[in-house]
Amino acid sequence: MTTADDLSLAQFEQELSRFAHSRKSEPKDDALGHVIGLVKENPSHARSRLLARILSALSGMQASFRPAEVGSLDSSTIGLVQQLIVLRRTGTVKPETWTSAADTTRMLIDAA
Repeated sequence: MTTADDLSLAQFEQELSRFAHSRKSEPKDDALGHVIGLVKENPSHARSRLLARILSALSGMQASFRPAEVGSLDSSTIGLVQQLIVLRRTGTVKPETWTSAADTTRMLIDAA
């Protein structure tokens, strides 16, 4: 369920950019694989559920975000999400890979 205060993926990305200026992180070699690994390690964690929703949005599925969720992310996770967004924009990762990643993280969370 979405509310008037929810952010779209584009708005969420803008908020990430604001927070990222003060929080630097090292890029990951395999950002998508790293996110799946984080969710697999702790599927019941709030960060995992947020990452799964981000993957869903990047795979073209509907997702919305709350403004406070951006502030809840540490610098490493913000950097990771920004890497994912760049990968999606540049088309470096195939659409079916995004869908598979989103499905995998959703299954991990549902099984927890």
